[in-house]
Amino acid sequence: MTLENRAQARLNEFATHLPLLLACVSNTHGSVLELGCGSYSTPLLHAVCLGRELWSYEGSAEWYARFKRFHRGSHRVQLASNWTDIPIERPWDVALVDHSPAARRAVEVTRLRGHARLIVVHDTEHRLYDLEPVLAPFKHRVEWRAYSPWTSVVSDVDDLAWLADVASGGGS
Repeated sequence: MTLENRAQARLNEFATHLPLLLACVSNTHGSVLELGCGSYSTPLLHAVCLGRELWSYEGSAEWYARFKRFHRGSHRVQLASNWTDIPIERPWDVALVDHSPAARRAVEVTRLRGHARLIVVHDTEHRLYDLEPVLAPFKHRVEWRAYSPWTSVVSDVDDLAWLADVASGGGS
């Protein structure tokens, strides 16, 4: 592969979770949770979740200020002063876990297990995040490894067979 082809094949590192996230949201109808607002995920979710309950939580006051303009209609954007205090133990069709500090991601995945049908986790190849021990016990898992950082979708209730097709285009 030439350098030019490799450059064309690159996907922005802050957007590598979007193919699986969009597939999950498009194939569900219930509430959506976003942990960690982002320049790519928050506007996308705002657009595709019109009429659906969508909650976005952000831990950085600076980033919250960037995204609070999306707080309207069925979309709620909240500052998470303390991740432990946010009320996420309730039913969600899709939950995106992509917040800072990264060490909290394993904690929130554990909190969401049994509450979220599909959990989309960004940056799953990073050993420093210690995600493998909390992802491994899920009954079903699909990974997108074509682009770094990797993204995983885990579920105990959905076999994710429909999502494997999406991920296979991305080197699962």
